[in-house]
Amino acid sequence: MHSQLLSARSAGYIRKALIRDFLESELRAAVERLIASGELPPGDYPTPTLSDAKDASHGDFSSQFALAASKTAGLPPREIADRLAAQLPLGELLDSAEVAGPGFLNLRLKPAAIAKFVKEVLEKGDDLPRSVAEAPVRLNVEFVSVNPNGPITVGSGRGAAFGSTLCNVLEAAGHKVHREYYINDGTNSEQMRLFAESVRAILLDRPIPEGGYRGDYVIGVAGRILRNRLKNEPKARLCATSHLSYELWESLNTQPLGARDPRTFLEWALSNRSNSEDASRIAGVLEDCLALTESTAVGTGIAIVATLFFAMKREDGVDLPSEECLKAANRLVDPLVDEWLQSGALNELLNELEPIVFLNPLEFRSLILAQEQSENIALAAKQAAKGVDLEQSDLDSLRKAAETSMIQAQREDLTAFATTFDTWFSEQSLHDSGKVEECIDALIAKGAADTEPYQLEVIKKKGEPDEVKRNEQPVEEEDADQANESFEPSPPTPSPSSPGGEKGEGALATLWLRSTKFADDKDRVLRRKDGRWTYIASDVAYHKDKFNRGSAPGEKGSVAPADKLLTILGPDHHGYIGRLRAVVAALLEEQGEAAGGDATQPLSESEALLYRDPAERDACLAALEEARKKLEVVIFQIVRFVKDGKPAPMRKRDGNIYSLKDLMLEIGKNAAPAAKESEQLRIGKDVARFFYLMRSHDTHMDFDLDLAEKQSDENPVYYVQYAHARICSVLRKAEETGLGAPGPHDPFDPALLAEPKELALIKKVCDLPFE
Repeated sequence: MHSQLLSARSAGYIRKALIRDFLESELRAAVERLIASGELPPGDYPTPTLSDAKDASHGDFSSQFALAASKTAGLPPREIADRLAAQLPLGELLDSAEVAGPGFLNLRLKPAAIAKFVKEVLEKGDDLPRSVAEAPVRLNVEFVSVNPNGPITVGSGRGAAFGSTLCNVLEAAGHKVHREYYINDGTNSEQMRLFAESVRAILLDRPIPEGGYRGDYVIGVAGRILRNRLKNEPKARLCATSHLSYELWESLNTQPLGARDPRTFLEWALSNRSNSEDASRIAGVLEDCLALTESTAVGTGIAIVATLFFAMKREDGVDLPSEECLKAANRLVDPLVDEWLQSGALNELLNELEPIVFLNPLEFRSLILAQEQSENIALAAKQAAKGVDLEQSDLDSLRKAAETSMIQAQREDLTAFATTFDTWFSEQSLHDSGKVEECIDALIAKGAADTEPYQLEVIKKKGEPDEVKRNEQPVEEEDADQANESFEPSPPTPSPSSPGGEKGEGALATLWLRSTKFADDKDRVLRRKDGRWTYIASDVAYHKDKFNRGSAPGEKGSVAPADKLLTILGPDHHGYIGRLRAVVAALLEEQGEAAGGDATQPLSESEALLYRDPAERDACLAALEEARKKLEVVIFQIVRFVKDGKPAPMRKRDGNIYSLKDLMLEIGKNAAPAAKESEQLRIGKDVARFFYLMRSHDTHMDFDLDLAEKQSDENPVYYVQYAHARICSVLRKAEETGLGAPGPHDPFDPALLAEPKELALIKKVCDLPFE
């Protein structure tokens, strides 16, 4: 973890006065004494640090201070090391300080001195690993933030594991951490438009639009929307549920049609369900209901019997086609509906049946052999949606319903993965409140944005600006990762940030963020000619909101403004670092929060293309420097999943996304096949998080699925769990024999801890704050 906020050795942290810290303080004092005595000339020396000795025969720790200080001191490294060794007090802690090689200083500790630190470790207890910041800051950490048009994928799982763990570490260091999820739900989004149209296509039995979304989760969203729209239409809900019961039976069409006994069908159907917890729950519900079939007060049993008869596709021993079968079910049910409505039994029935055959699309689809499941759902919707006009349904309201359903599913999956957020922030809320236009207007007034018909691009060599190109005929980029397309665009209302259209076309001039003023590679489009805002326009308002949050007195639900923002992005977002930093710099410059230079240095030829005058240059560069302090963008790298020694495809055979929940369940089911799904998720969560975090976030990693599913010490998760169990067993046996571990205030003899392995373990424990 490269962030300065995470380094226990960084300035601004109160560290533990344990072995390493104690020795480093002794080294610093020795250097100060050498300077004060004149044995070491004054200078800008590095801070003395220690590293573990590579060879135990050389001692416990080693310092390379003499090598690093040689040039500043103008002395040979060995001479500096000899003088430093002479200044270190041997005695209670140090056994020897020896110079080796070109100038290494090796330190050896006395065993009894090492053992004495056990008492301090016991006193610190759970606080031992904490490196508390001297000046805690308020941090806003945004991570995961995937679009609300699909489940949390296994790729995003690495960001979730890293982000949530990073927040925990920062909190342990004393910082105030606010976890945030940015919902990319802007109505200009082409992705969200296609998602809504895909859901509507499923509901209306139409082809999925080109480039649209397919898969179990889209069917599930359609099902939940239909159920919500039919919540006041119990007959329609029953019809839809019955129809899906029939489709369930169709998927299990190897069963002979001979027997009409519902129990026989039930037993056979349950034996073919893969989820034992679900099957057991269904069996219990139906067993209770079947026992009450003769009761008119509880019509649930009758309804289920009718549904099962219907699912067998028979009436009076005659096979029926699908449409006739539907009518037959209605004839069985209709005479009883009024009675059920009065008794409340119908809602009871639906609440039990729907989660089984309708609201569990992944389980349901796994039983279906054909690929036309969307048509089956559509037929149910057509038959069920009495009085619900899905054909004319407003696409925007459907989009909102689909987003709400998908976001809820994302929340549930992330919660199961031990990842929660303090705020789920809607991008669209920035547009609805007018904050986007308000922020852009302020940038225009400051000169950081304009509609001049050109784009500047900075050509760099070896990472440094080399040339500035002015493109007089810029093209509005359609960057899929950044730019948002319109939903069903309507002519925008002109404002200061919408200064009018081109003659005869009703178009607007392209609005540019002059981000090259703040070291970005090129100027970025804020608003296109057709009036559509880009993703970066929302970013401007979003970052300003995060910095200014809570500044309005008495604002309900306000949060204190952040001192620093941390944004965690995936491996395909390297290009965002420069543009996000430019956004923050533009905001800081607009608000006058950065002090510029004295503007005495004239503009270079390239700078003259970027800035009006030296004062603007100095103000923009000062704002950029401040932005680097205020915003840190962290990129996590690609995770590749490996199965049988080969890269594993992250899509199932039916084209469905391999989600984070799928990963947790796959690991959990393999470890505990008979356990409840909740327990399988818990097991899978522990293993998946451990594997994601075994490698640094900024390196590529292979996630070995075979290894993750092993229940032996080859699996590092089980190895750690086994080690913990063994340690607990040792402590338990010690307690039983009256040799319990001493408390922080109990006396103990350090001389008893003299074995090399014991001393090595103590040193490792004392190093925990530095890990």
